[in-house]
Amino acid sequence: MSKLGFELRIFSANLIDKTHVLVIPEQPISRSVFSFSPTSDRTSLFAEIGSSNPAVVELDEQCELVDSFTCRETPQIEQVSPCVMRLTICDHKQDIIYPFPAVGSLDKLRLARKSLWVEMAAPVSGPFKPDVMEVNPFPVIQHENIQAPWNIHRVTLSRLPALDIKAKKIDRWLNTHVR
Repeated sequence: MSKLGFELRIFSANLIDKTHVLVIPEQPISRSVFSFSPTSDRTSLFAEIGSSNPAVVELDEQCELVDSFTCRETPQIEQVSPCVMRLTICDHKQDIIYPFPAVGSLDKLRLARKSLWVEMAAPVSGPFKPDVMEVNPFPVIQHENIQAPWNIHRVTLSRLPALDIKAKKIDRWLNTHVR
């Protein structure tokens, strides 16, 4: 920590430093690069175990890990991406998609053998929760046949207000807002 400092910073530059910062008006990858057709629906890959309701972020202290199901198989849960958990019972698999990254190592499973229902809960990821980004530390998302890095932010420059870069102490004000 002594070499990197308290913030463990490897490199930093002022936003208006033209030698180290390049501001471009659009996404760096052309949309025409991604002209492939989308793959078939993912639900065809697995036979669904049952209906899946919308995910609800709720932490229940009474969740219990169940050892066996009616087929006497132990349900298996694995995290296949930051937002997807896979539930496997016997030969049946189903992907449970969460709206936010989930901590798969802290999942909780409840099931009822007689009424045949399964409930899986996993806490939402936070900045200091373990195991979330170990599955895929550099996730990529796809939207309308365009793939983009999940953790890189973009700003539409044409919609921003004009900024007078000759104003007094603009570098202090600007660096405070972009850190």
